[in-house]
Order: sequence, then structure tokens, then C-alpha cells
Amino acid sequence: MGVTAINHHAKQAYASGERLFANPVPYRIRPKHAETKIPQGFYIQLRREGFKQCVPFDIQKVTTNDGIELNLVGADPISLLQLKHRVTIGDIASQDLIKVPTTILVSQDLAEHKGWKDGDSITLDSGLVLGPVKVDQKAGIKGMQVVADMSLVRAIKRSSGLSVIACGDMSSAQLEKLRKLIPNGMTLSRSSQSELESLTAAFHTNLSAMSMLSFVVGLFIFYQAMSLSLAQRQPLVGNLRQVGVSGWQLTQALCLELAVLVFLSWLCGNVFGLVLANQLIPAVSQSLSDLYDANIGLTIDWSWEWSLYSLVLALSGAIISCGWPLIRLLKTQPIRLSARLSLMRFTGAEFTWQAFVACGLCVAAIAIYQAPKSQNSGYAIIVLMLLSVALITPFITWKIFTLFSYSLRWVKLRWFFADAAASMSYRGVANMAFMLAMAANMGVETMVGSFRDTTDRWLTQRLAADIYVYPTNNSAVRMSRWLEAQPEVERVWWRWEEEIPTESGLMQVVSTGDSNGEMDALTVKIAVPNYWYHLHHSRSVMISESMALKRDLRPGDYVDLGAPLGKIGISLGVLRLWQSISSGAVVSKSLVSESCW
Repeated sequence: MGVTAINHHAKQAYASGERLFANPVPYRIRPKHAETKIPQGFYIQLRREGFKQCVPFDIQKVTTNDGIELNLVGADPISLLQLKHRVTIGDIASQDLIKVPTTILVSQDLAEHKGWKDGDSITLDSGLVLGPVKVDQKAGIKGMQVVADMSLVRAIKRSSGLSVIACGDMSSAQLEKLRKLIPNGMTLSRSSQSELESLTAAFHTNLSAMSMLSFVVGLFIFYQAMSLSLAQRQPLVGNLRQVGVSGWQLTQALCLELAVLVFLSWLCGNVFGLVLANQLIPAVSQSLSDLYDANIGLTIDWSWEWSLYSLVLALSGAIISCGWPLIRLLKTQPIRLSARLSLMRFTGAEFTWQAFVACGLCVAAIAIYQAPKSQNSGYAIIVLMLLSVALITPFITWKIFTLFSYSLRWVKLRWFFADAAASMSYRGVANMAFMLAMAANMGVETMVGSFRDTTDRWLTQRLAADIYVYPTNNSAVRMSRWLEAQPEVERVWWRWEEEIPTESGLMQVVSTGDSNGEMDALTVKIAVPNYWYHLHHSRSVMISESMALKRDLRPGDYVDLGAPLGKIGISLGVLRLWQSISSGAVVSKSLVSESCW
């Protein structure tokens, strides 16, 4: 329930525009590379061109003396005043920052989390003291953002330039004029809820997957506990049936007991889940802010939406867990219920049926694997295979124990395995839960370990150069000449990059040269003969493995990269995913210089 609350809270934050300055300044002008800054002269040029709805921000990361990392946003309060015709951050920042330039504006939930009040100060790890603190009471700031005057931010970390220029809504003619003014080293994008949802989709998917895995494992354990509880009651149920109590009356009593148990479990789960979510949400907020520049509040309130979802989930789990044990108990003849272990006689039949179901799930997974590949089909295959392994494990274990109980010569060992086979009625579901948890743990560990190992090998073996420099177009030639003149520099390679909008999103196109070092840095998985010659002497590209899988491309196909590249010749090679650009293409220098620049 804690993970569900966190996911629901984050998506509500996207929908309500809790990303700082997302409304009413949705347009962003940013440098293409995070290491660079926007020259302040460009902002002055925008003001002269009539873009009064644009405001500058300088964002720095600072760390407090207790290890909390904050995003210190430097704003110009005079520029923010021009946005006063709408409910904006300017209503919060303008007066406080103008009166006392050293004022630090923090969100209300961050102040509650850290125990800050108006007039307090913040001590950084460098020993610098910021303040006074002003707590935002209008809910205009969320998450780990801290707003201050731009002069104060630049005094903390001396730097020139701006991190981002945010612009308000404008007409299509103004937007087109703005696009023409933006130089090559900057990009213009529009912030929206759909953008944040698409960026954080993998993050929330991982959270949901882990929560569902925990729920499934808990479901097996709950099934095991209920089966044991009902099995222990079989003498009592047998006596009640023999004295005239009907099966329907027993069903009503047991269902009422189960409903009370589910309600108490749901209530406790929601309360403790909400407490756990509020403990974890600061770390989640910091991660989303660092990775996706998304800011969500640091406190989660009760929501009936995810609460009702958890109730439906609890009822479904209770029906799945208790349905068959309850039916088995009530359908058994009363005279047979007087035997303490009478229900164990059905163990072999149940495990056999589970094995048939497991085989069916495995066949379904193989059938889905033969279908066109997609993200949903991948998830379906994983779920089917995990359930298949979990269901067939008790059958295999029971068969092995039964075989040993008949084949071994030592009588004590035969007794041991015979007793173990008989007790599988109680331990079978626990065995399934353990197998499922182990499989998931090994899968996650293998995925993380292989990713770490692959990344390490890529960094140590597949980087074409020791140092990468990203100059501006104006300084690239001068910097290249200076580097070539340095005695410690063996050679200087040029690489051009461009993002091209396509129907499927932005396509990143990167050039590559014909030197041995550049060619060795690209490992080709599938290619046509003499692919390097064709790459540098024709309109051809190499694509990444991820792009090939998503678009079902093979060497010899044609791919339309859109204007200005148009329809490009053959995809000569498919680069290995971990040694290429994700969903991008590599082209020759001549093609980039002729078509992109």
C-alpha cells in the first residue's frame, strides 16, 4: 500500500503542475549539455525582441550540513513581477525577495520535514549560513526546491550564465520567432504532464512491479496460513455437520470471519502503508528531482482512490487464497473430517492439477514469445514463467520425496521422505512463495550485476577518446587547433550530434570517423559486408540494437529520418545496445556535414 500511495501521489503531482514554474511558464530554453550555461546576453536579446514573458533562473545544487541535497533556484524577482496577472511563483517570491535579498523560500512540507520555521537559517556543508528562511504558505513550491534571489545563488557558487529561461504562453508566430532566435547549443521544449509521465514511466513501473511481487508472495503465504487454519478446524466442522449444521450456515460464518479479517488487514495495511510512504517519499522526491527534474510534495495525505484500490486488491486476494480451501473443507463428507489428516489424501491430486496448469502457462509464455515483441508481451512472459515455476515446484518436490520413500534401503530415510511427502500439503504453498521470491531476487541481482559489469566494460574499453569536450560552434575550430598543438594530445577527433524530430519522438544522430580508434569503439552485431566503406561513401546509417528491435529493422532496410536527412539508405549494421546510442543512429561525418549542418 505504501508503494501504491507513492505512485498515486507522484501522478497527482504531475497532473496538478507541481513541477516548479511549470505553470504559467511551460516553455523551457535549456543548454543541450548540462555542463554549459546560457549566456546572459541571450536573455537580454530576448527582452529586446519583445519576449517579456520570459524569466531567467540559475539552479545550483547545495548540500546541508546534515547531508540533505537541495535544489537552490535563483530567481529574478523583478522579472517575476511581470507574471503577476496569474497565480504564479511571483506572488510568493517577489515581495519577500525584494525586501530581504538573502531570504530563502522553502516549501511547507520541506519545512515540516526539517523542522524549519520563519526566521531560521540553513547551514551548508561548506559552513555557509543561508537565511532567513521563509516558509511558503501558498503551496507554490513543492519538493526539495529552495527559491532565493539570483544574486545570492551566484554568491554561493560563482558562475556566469543562466541554467534555464522559462517562458509563458505565446502565439504560434511568437513561438516560431523564438525558435529562430535560439542558437545551436540550446533547445526549446514544453513541459507538460504527459512529458513527466513518459519520463518517469520506467521508475513507476519498477515500483509497481516490486509491490505486485510482494503482494503475490504475501498471497501465497496467506493461502498457506488459511489452508492450515481450515485444516485444523476439520474435526470441529465435521462435528457441526453431524449435529445438523448446514453447509450454507458454515459458509456464512466462515465468510463473515474472513470479511472481518480482511477489513482489519486492509485498515492496518493502509495505516502502516501511509506511515511507510511518508517515510520514503523524501527519498523518492529527491530521486525524481535529480533524474527527471520533477518535484513532488514531501507529505502524502489519505486518498480514497488508492484506498479503494487496496480494498479491491485485498478482497480479490482473499477470494483467491481462501476459495479453494473453503470449498474443499465444506465439500468433504462429515464422517471423513473426523480424521485428523483426511485432507492430505488430496495432496497428490492438487499438485498434479497445479503441474498441468503450470505446463499451460509455460505454453502460453512460449506462444507470446513467438508474437511481435512489445513491452507488455515481455511483462506477460515474465509473469507466466514465474507462476509456472512456482506452481510446478511443489509437484516436483512431492514426486521426489515420494520416489525416495519407496526406493531407499535405509528405513529411517524412507520414513523421513514419506513424512516429508505427506507434510507437503502444508508446505507446498510456502515452497511456491519461496521459489517465487528466490527467482525474483536472482533475476534482479543478475540484471543489476550484468548492467553494472556491462557499463564498466563499456567505460573502460569502448570509449573512443580519453577526454570529451563539448565546445560551442564558434569556439570548436580554435579549440581543436589548440588541442592539436599540445604535446600530450595524440589526435583530435570531431563528432557531430543532432536531435531530429520524428513521428516516434526525437532521434539522436551522431557522426563517427574512419580512424581505427573510432571504429573499434563501435561493436557491430549484425551488418552487411564492407559496412565501414558503405557507411562513409553512401547515404547509410548504423542503428542501435534497441532501435532495431522497436522498429523491426534489419540490414538492408530503409529508414526515413525525416527532414533534413530524408529517406536514408540501408541500415548497414546493428550496434550492440550497451555500446551504442539508445534509439539513435550513427552516420558518417560527410552525411552529417551535408545534411544536418
